[in-house]
Amino acid sequence: LDLTIFALAGGIFIVSYLLLFPMGWLVSDEYSYVNQGIAVAKGVPFLSYQNAISEVTTPYSITAYPLGNSFWIAFWIKLCGLRFSYLGSLFCLVSSGYLIFKTLQKNNSHVLALLLIFLYPPLAFFSRSFMSSMPSLLVSSIFFFILFSKSDHKKKWLMLSAVASLSFWIRETNLVLLGSICLFHFIQNRKWFFYYVGGTFIGVAPRLLSSYYFYDDPFFYILAEHFSWSNISTNLPAFVFILMIFMSIGGLVVARYRVNC
Repeated sequence: LDLTIFALAGGIFIVSYLLLFPMGWLVSDEYSYVNQGIAVAKGVPFLSYQNAISEVTTPYSITAYPLGNSFWIAFWIKLCGLRFSYLGSLFCLVSSGYLIFKTLQKNNSHVLALLLIFLYPPLAFFSRSFMSSMPSLLVSSIFFFILFSKSDHKKKWLMLSAVASLSFWIRETNLVLLGSICLFHFIQNRKWFFYYVGGTFIGVAPRLLSSYYFYDDPFFYILAEHFSWSNISTNLPAFVFILMIFMSIGGLVVARYRVNC
Protein backbone atom coordinates (compact mmCIF):
# COMPACT_ATOMS: atom_id res chain seq x y z
CA LEU A 1 0.00 0.00 0.00
CA ASP A 2 2.82 2.41 0.85
CA LEU A 3 4.45 1.86 -2.54
CA THR A 4 1.11 2.37 -4.28
CA ILE A 5 0.54 5.69 -2.51
CA PHE A 6 4.09 6.83 -3.25
CA ALA A 7 3.76 5.82 -6.90
CA LEU A 8 0.46 7.71 -7.15
CA ALA A 9 2.00 10.87 -5.67
CA GLY A 10 5.02 10.52 -7.95
CA GLY A 11 2.77 10.00 -10.96
CA ILE A 12 0.80 13.16 -10.18
CA PHE A 13 4.05 15.12 -9.88
CA ILE A 14 5.37 13.75 -13.18
CA VAL A 15 2.15 14.57 -15.04
CA SER A 16 2.11 18.08 -13.54
CA TYR A 17 5.75 18.53 -14.50
CA LEU A 18 5.12 17.50 -18.11
CA LEU A 19 2.02 19.68 -18.41
CA LEU A 20 3.95 22.68 -17.03
CA PHE A 21 7.23 21.81 -18.70
CA PRO A 22 10.16 24.21 -18.06
CA MET A 23 10.40 26.84 -20.78
CA GLY A 24 13.74 28.49 -20.01
CA TRP A 25 16.57 29.07 -17.57
CA LEU A 26 15.74 30.24 -14.08
CA VAL A 27 19.26 30.85 -12.74
CA SER A 28 22.13 32.68 -14.45
CA ASP A 29 24.53 29.81 -13.67
CA GLU A 30 22.47 27.58 -15.96
CA TYR A 31 23.88 29.50 -18.93
CA SER A 32 27.37 28.26 -18.09
CA TYR A 33 26.27 24.73 -17.26
CA VAL A 34 24.25 24.33 -20.45
CA ASN A 35 26.87 25.84 -22.77
CA GLN A 36 29.48 23.50 -21.33
CA GLY A 37 27.00 20.61 -21.59
CA ILE A 38 26.46 21.37 -25.28
CA ALA A 39 30.24 21.45 -25.79
CA VAL A 40 30.60 18.09 -24.05
CA ALA A 41 27.80 16.65 -26.19
CA LYS A 42 29.63 17.84 -29.31
CA GLY A 43 32.94 16.46 -28.07
CA VAL A 44 34.73 19.84 -28.02
CA PRO A 45 36.35 21.67 -25.08
CA PHE A 46 34.22 24.80 -25.51
CA LEU A 47 31.75 26.49 -27.84
CA SER A 48 32.82 29.39 -30.05
CA TYR A 49 31.48 31.76 -32.68
CA GLN A 50 33.16 33.55 -35.58
CA ASN A 51 32.73 37.24 -36.30
CA ALA A 52 31.46 37.52 -39.88
CA ILE A 53 33.50 40.67 -40.55
CA SER A 54 36.77 40.19 -38.70
CA GLU A 55 36.61 36.38 -38.92
CA VAL A 56 37.92 36.27 -35.35
CA THR A 57 36.82 33.17 -33.43
CA THR A 58 35.75 33.87 -29.86
CA PRO A 59 35.03 31.15 -27.25
CA TYR A 60 31.83 31.25 -25.23
CA SER A 61 32.21 31.88 -21.53
CA ILE A 62 32.32 28.39 -20.02
CA THR A 63 31.58 27.27 -16.50
CA ALA A 64 34.30 27.35 -13.88
CA TYR A 65 32.32 24.87 -11.81
CA PRO A 66 32.98 21.12 -11.54
CA LEU A 67 32.14 19.45 -14.83
CA GLY A 68 30.00 16.57 -13.56
CA ASN A 69 26.74 18.47 -13.97
CA SER A 70 27.65 19.52 -17.51
CA PHE A 71 28.38 15.90 -18.40
CA TRP A 72 24.97 14.96 -16.96
CA ILE A 73 23.31 17.64 -19.10
CA ALA A 74 25.28 16.45 -22.15
CA PHE A 75 23.96 12.91 -21.64
CA TRP A 76 20.36 14.12 -21.75
CA ILE A 77 21.06 16.40 -24.70
CA LYS A 78 22.34 13.39 -26.63
CA LEU A 79 19.43 11.27 -25.44
CA CYS A 80 16.48 13.56 -26.13
CA GLY A 81 17.75 16.89 -27.47
CA LEU A 82 18.37 20.23 -25.79
CA ARG A 83 14.69 21.17 -25.56
CA PHE A 84 13.81 18.08 -23.51
CA SER A 85 17.05 17.73 -21.57
CA TYR A 86 15.18 19.06 -18.52
CA LEU A 87 13.97 15.48 -18.18
CA GLY A 88 17.33 14.75 -16.57
CA SER A 89 16.32 16.80 -13.53
CA LEU A 90 12.95 15.08 -13.38
CA PHE A 91 14.69 11.70 -13.57
CA CYS A 92 16.93 12.71 -10.65
CA LEU A 93 13.97 13.65 -8.48
CA VAL A 94 11.88 10.54 -9.24
CA SER A 95 14.83 8.14 -8.94
CA SER A 96 16.02 9.76 -5.72
CA GLY A 97 12.53 9.56 -4.28
CA TYR A 98 12.34 5.84 -5.03
CA LEU A 99 15.81 5.17 -3.56
CA ILE A 100 14.93 7.09 -0.39
CA PHE A 101 11.64 5.16 -0.24
CA LYS A 102 13.48 1.82 -0.40
CA THR A 103 16.04 3.02 2.16
CA LEU A 104 13.30 3.96 4.63
CA GLN A 105 11.34 0.81 3.90
CA LYS A 106 14.16 -1.64 4.59
CA ASN A 107 14.95 0.20 7.82
CA ASN A 108 11.32 0.04 8.97
CA SER A 109 10.88 3.81 8.98
CA HIS A 110 7.77 5.83 8.16
CA VAL A 111 8.03 5.78 4.38
CA LEU A 112 4.95 7.91 3.69
CA ALA A 113 6.73 10.89 5.23
CA LEU A 114 8.64 10.90 1.96
CA LEU A 115 5.56 12.31 0.23
CA LEU A 116 6.67 15.69 1.55
CA ILE A 117 9.47 15.60 -1.03
CA PHE A 118 6.93 16.48 -3.71
CA LEU A 119 5.74 19.50 -1.69
CA TYR A 120 9.17 20.90 -0.82
CA PRO A 121 9.34 24.27 -2.69
CA PRO A 122 13.14 24.43 -3.31
CA LEU A 123 13.08 20.90 -4.72
CA ALA A 124 10.20 21.78 -7.04
CA PHE A 125 12.20 24.81 -8.16
CA PHE A 126 15.51 23.04 -8.80
CA SER A 127 13.81 20.12 -10.57
CA ARG A 128 12.91 22.67 -13.25
CA SER A 129 16.48 23.83 -13.69
CA PHE A 130 19.89 22.63 -14.87
CA MET A 131 21.57 23.36 -11.55
CA SER A 132 23.81 20.77 -9.91
CA SER A 133 21.36 20.31 -7.02
CA MET A 134 19.43 17.51 -8.74
CA PRO A 135 22.39 15.30 -9.75
CA SER A 136 23.73 15.90 -6.23
CA LEU A 137 20.43 14.65 -4.81
CA LEU A 138 20.61 11.51 -6.93
CA VAL A 139 24.21 10.73 -5.97
CA SER A 140 23.43 11.35 -2.28
CA SER A 141 20.39 9.07 -2.48
CA ILE A 142 22.51 6.31 -3.99
CA PHE A 143 25.08 6.83 -1.24
CA PHE A 144 22.56 6.50 1.59
CA PHE A 145 20.82 3.58 -0.08
CA ILE A 146 24.14 1.70 0.01
CA LEU A 147 25.07 3.04 3.47
CA PHE A 148 21.92 1.73 5.14
CA SER A 149 22.13 -1.69 3.55
CA LYS A 150 22.41 -4.51 6.10
CA SER A 151 25.77 -5.81 4.93
CA ASP A 152 29.14 -4.55 6.10
CA HIS A 153 31.12 -6.11 3.29
CA LYS A 154 34.31 -4.70 1.82
CA LYS A 155 32.52 -3.99 -1.47
CA LYS A 156 30.06 -1.75 0.39
CA TRP A 157 32.81 0.63 1.48
CA LEU A 158 34.46 0.46 -1.91
CA MET A 159 31.20 1.65 -3.48
CA LEU A 160 30.55 4.28 -0.80
CA SER A 161 33.98 5.87 -1.14
CA ALA A 162 33.59 5.79 -4.94
CA VAL A 163 30.16 7.48 -4.81
CA ALA A 164 31.34 10.07 -2.27
CA SER A 165 34.36 10.90 -4.44
CA LEU A 166 32.19 11.01 -7.56
CA SER A 167 29.95 13.59 -5.87
CA PHE A 168 32.99 15.89 -5.77
CA TRP A 169 32.84 15.94 -9.59
CA ILE A 170 29.35 17.44 -9.41
CA ARG A 171 29.72 19.90 -6.54
CA GLU A 172 32.56 20.33 -4.05
CA THR A 173 30.30 20.81 -1.04
CA ASN A 174 28.79 17.34 -1.53
CA LEU A 175 32.00 15.92 -0.11
CA VAL A 176 31.41 17.69 3.21
CA LEU A 177 28.56 15.31 4.06
CA LEU A 178 29.34 12.15 2.13
CA GLY A 179 33.10 12.30 2.65
CA SER A 180 32.69 12.96 6.37
CA ILE A 181 30.61 9.81 6.78
CA CYS A 182 33.26 7.70 5.03
CA LEU A 183 36.06 9.32 7.03
CA PHE A 184 34.23 8.75 10.32
CA HIS A 185 33.70 5.07 9.52
CA PHE A 186 37.32 4.71 8.42
CA ILE A 187 38.53 6.13 11.76
CA GLN A 188 36.37 3.59 13.56
CA ASN A 189 37.35 0.63 11.39
CA ARG A 190 40.49 0.66 9.24
CA LYS A 191 40.34 -2.91 7.98
CA TRP A 192 38.92 -1.82 4.59
CA PHE A 193 41.71 0.70 3.99
CA PHE A 194 42.62 -0.47 0.48
CA TYR A 195 38.97 -0.56 -0.56
CA TYR A 196 38.54 3.03 0.63
CA VAL A 197 41.58 4.08 -1.37
CA GLY A 198 40.47 2.12 -4.45
CA GLY A 199 36.97 3.58 -4.32
CA THR A 200 38.36 7.08 -3.92
CA PHE A 201 40.56 6.72 -7.01
CA ILE A 202 37.63 5.34 -9.03
CA GLY A 203 35.31 8.16 -7.95
CA VAL A 204 37.75 11.02 -8.43
CA ALA A 205 39.06 9.84 -11.83
CA PRO A 206 36.25 11.48 -13.91
CA ARG A 207 36.93 14.84 -12.29
CA LEU A 208 40.68 14.65 -12.86
CA LEU A 209 40.38 13.52 -16.48
CA SER A 210 37.65 15.99 -17.46
CA SER A 211 39.40 18.91 -15.74
CA TYR A 212 42.61 18.08 -17.58
CA TYR A 213 40.79 18.06 -20.94
CA PHE A 214 38.58 21.12 -20.44
CA TYR A 215 40.66 23.26 -18.06
CA ASP A 216 44.18 21.98 -18.87
CA ASP A 217 44.57 21.30 -15.16
CA PRO A 218 43.48 18.00 -13.55
CA PHE A 219 43.45 19.69 -10.11
CA PHE A 220 41.42 22.71 -11.20
CA TYR A 221 39.41 24.06 -8.30
CA ILE A 222 37.45 27.23 -7.69
CA LEU A 223 36.57 28.40 -4.20
CA ALA A 224 32.99 29.70 -4.11
CA GLU A 225 33.05 33.18 -2.59
CA HIS A 226 30.07 32.50 -0.33
CA PHE A 227 31.97 29.61 1.32
CA SER A 228 35.15 31.56 2.02
CA TRP A 229 36.39 32.41 5.53
CA SER A 230 35.52 36.07 5.00
CA ASN A 231 31.82 35.20 4.77
CA ILE A 232 31.56 33.33 8.07
CA SER A 233 29.87 36.27 9.80
CA THR A 234 27.28 36.43 7.00
CA ASN A 235 26.59 32.70 6.77
CA LEU A 236 26.74 31.82 10.47
CA PRO A 237 23.31 33.19 11.52
CA ALA A 238 21.57 31.20 8.77
CA PHE A 239 23.46 28.00 9.63
CA VAL A 240 22.73 28.41 13.34
CA PHE A 241 19.04 28.93 12.64
CA ILE A 242 18.90 25.81 10.45
CA LEU A 243 20.75 23.74 13.05
CA MET A 244 18.39 24.93 15.80
CA ILE A 245 15.46 23.57 13.79
CA PHE A 246 16.98 20.31 12.62
CA MET A 247 18.88 19.48 15.81
CA SER A 248 15.72 20.05 17.85
CA ILE A 249 13.68 17.76 15.64
CA GLY A 250 16.54 15.27 15.48
CA GLY A 251 16.81 15.31 19.26
CA LEU A 252 13.15 14.41 19.61
CA VAL A 253 13.57 11.52 17.15
CA VAL A 254 16.61 10.19 19.04
CA ALA A 255 14.84 10.54 22.39
CA ARG A 256 11.82 8.66 21.09
CA TYR A 257 14.08 5.97 19.67
CA ARG A 258 15.83 5.50 23.02
CA VAL A 259 12.50 5.31 24.87
CA ASN A 260 11.20 2.66 22.45
CA CYS A 261 14.39 0.66 22.90
